[in-house]
Amino acid sequence: MMLDAARARGVEFIQGKAIDPIVDGDAVRGVRVRADSGLVEPVECSVLIDASGLSTFLSQMGLTGPKERGGYDNQVAIFSQVSDAVRDEGKASGDPIIFYQKKNHWAWFLPLNDEVVSVGVVVPTSYFAAQKETTRDFLIRELHELNPELKRRLPEINLIEEVRAISNYSYRVR
Repeated sequence: MMLDAARARGVEFIQGKAIDPIVDGDAVRGVRVRADSGLVEPVECSVLIDASGLSTFLSQMGLTGPKERGGYDNQVAIFSQVSDAVRDEGKASGDPIIFYQKKNHWAWFLPLNDEVVSVGVVVPTSYFAAQKETTRDFLIRELHELNPELKRRLPEINLIEEVRAISNYSYRVR
């Protein structure tokens, strides 16, 4: 959705991979991108946002501080995508929602388009392990047990992609 909005505002999009930063003294002025075609192109900018997620591109290049574990390094996120979820009406139909049960037990409900919602559960790793369930069975059960409003929005859980898990996802870069 953000890419579509950026393109509508005139942004040129290059499909590829950032391979190294363009550095001028103490400032990062852009990145070199290897396009899917194989061509390497410099992309210069006044502001560079590292949206590489867990790979922390600029940190790996030594241009920021190191990646440091956050305060939630003993948690696991288990997630997938579903169809046929109950959403709010009107403009709010695309709003993300966070559902809490208790400290360190929460879920997200993130509409991706008119049909698909990303759902996930975040819990302590020890709690997940104690359940002795597959990630799929755990996610389905937790989506109905974690919060009554979440259960109302997912009367039937129609998974449309594989269930995935990621642990120790919390970090920061200074």
